[in-house]
Amino acid sequence: MERFAAKPTASIPMACQGGSETIATYRFLGNDEVDWSDIMAPHYAQTRQRMGAHEGVLCLQDTTAYVRQDLNLHLRKHDSGTDALTH
Repeated sequence: MERFAAKPTASIPMACQGGSETIATYRFLGNDEVDWSDIMAPHYAQTRQRMGAHEGVLCLQDTTAYVRQDLNLHLRKHDSGTDALTH
């Protein structure tokens, strides 16, 4: 898990050290007794805790463009139909 945390965007084979570890990871994730929500629950709890320490939090998607210019921001539609912040 530490290697996955260190490289959160890495693929499973890239984050694992060798073929046997990669296969073990796929077996773990393919186990019917393992639910993705159980794996993500600690992350969600820590995220909520960190967010609670701030007055406001921006939750941006990968397709969202954030442009700061004296905090005078406006929401506009991106060409793809998604919302984007602009000045």
